[in-house]
Amino acid sequence: MTTPSNAETGAAVSAADHRKQSNSAADHRKQSNSDAATTVAVSAGLVLLGLAVRLTGLPKDSFWMDEMWSAVCAAQPLFDALLTILRFDLHPPLYYLQLSAWGVFGTNDTWLVANSVTWSILSVVALYLTARRVYSERVARTAALFLSVLPISVYYSLELRMYALISFLAVWAWYFNYRCAASANDRRALIATAVAELTLVYSHSLGPFMLSFFLLYSLTLQLERRSVGRSLARWIAVQLVVCVATLPVALNSIYRSSSNYPTPGFERIGELIASLFGVEPLAGLLGSWVGHAIVVGVLLGMWRTPSARAIGLTLVAAPLATAIGLSYAVKPIWIGRVFIFTAPFICLLCSLLLWNLITSRRLAWGLAGAAVAVLIWSSSVAIAHPMYPENYRAVAEKLAGRLQPGDRVYMPEFPEFWGIAWYLVGPDWSSMEIQGSIPTPRWQSILRHIDARWKARLKLEPRTQHLAYGDARLVIGRTPLVDFVGDGRLWVIDLTGDERHPELGAELAALELREAELSLEHGLRIRLFTTHVQPAS
Repeated sequence: MTTPSNAETGAAVSAADHRKQSNSAADHRKQSNSDAATTVAVSAGLVLLGLAVRLTGLPKDSFWMDEMWSAVCAAQPLFDALLTILRFDLHPPLYYLQLSAWGVFGTNDTWLVANSVTWSILSVVALYLTARRVYSERVARTAALFLSVLPISVYYSLELRMYALISFLAVWAWYFNYRCAASANDRRALIATAVAELTLVYSHSLGPFMLSFFLLYSLTLQLERRSVGRSLARWIAVQLVVCVATLPVALNSIYRSSSNYPTPGFERIGELIASLFGVEPLAGLLGSWVGHAIVVGVLLGMWRTPSARAIGLTLVAAPLATAIGLSYAVKPIWIGRVFIFTAPFICLLCSLLLWNLITSRRLAWGLAGAAVAVLIWSSSVAIAHPMYPENYRAVAEKLAGRLQPGDRVYMPEFPEFWGIAWYLVGPDWSSMEIQGSIPTPRWQSILRHIDARWKARLKLEPRTQHLAYGDARLVIGRTPLVDFVGDGRLWVIDLTGDERHPELGAELAALELREAELSLEHGLRIRLFTTHVQPAS
């Protein structure tokens, strides 16, 4: 019998090891391919579900007042859009500038709203991709599933405003702050954190308010992990730079903000919390206690779920508590859209509580399915009952059928003028060249210090106050009536119950104009005046 030599034995062992390594590498590749396929499949499913829910709200009847600001910016060249933002809006320019780029490919209502839908769907996918890295596949799937049908997310995905973009940016601001706390020397995460936070801040006037809670979240994690030394110092240095860069937004918001929201009481707080968690219709049926019951339930759940505490306390509870405090101590800011940045984390929190408190996997998925069904129903209710009454399209269509040659349509405020012009004339009119002739006292003082050439280049003064529509004219506000009223009829369109123009009544009386008709439609007051008494029909 022949005994194998050591060389032969070594060769055999080496070959076996090589086969094991090859098999291991092949298994790893198969697993990676399987994971990638799963990720793509789940992402596609979330996209389809999110689109299915959102597309039921399209096409929109009309943009409302705030959406008209966005639409006008989208229809202008980039430079004109920037000037419009700086002059007429308290929000920073980032959202409007990306919308202006989007508007290069079209300015019809549905295409513009598709911008918001896109950002909303991307926020769902972003939450899934990031949460699966931080937590687990099932937590990520459930959280993203909730966000895809959460009513506040669905509702604001159909508005031509910055809130869907904010939701998307909030996910990445959270994720990169988590990365900074998890890794001591992740310089890419530090840079990405700064970029995500600054884009968030420069997309909304309350960006500094939102930013503070991401800083609180990351600091909480770092203190929990006892991060000290250079890693914490680097993070603090980056955040100081970010905070300094947010000062223009913060100062602009303080100087220009003029909202008059009511101070929230017990009932209103409960209603908004119910809305944020997607059960506002239940609050309408059962009362505001539903929202307060949610708070109690979530707090009890977090007490038993350590992994959910950082998210729940800093990115859900803290913003709500701070807003209540500011509303009483400084100025009311208790309104749903302020908290849109918390929507992904509400979904993530609920997913963490579900999978940590329910031991039966079958029961957990059953509860998740029931929650999704409730959220879809609640989203359909929200879509069917918009919060704002303005319907400029309907008013424009009424005018189009009744305007006569020589008529003048006078609108004291920019939003009404822009809205009627958008649906009556079309998006291609130039808002920067058509302005009211009497600026505010603040603008009067600013214009006195600007050279005439720069006024023309920056379009700080109007070229005209009129916009032609056939043989009729649309006239933008703050223009003395005597400058344009002729022998034709005068239409005056303003907000219902708006008392900002007491001088208007005196002008109408001085010109001996008689009110021939008054109608209240879609949140607007439409009055028709003539220079003579109409004959009886």
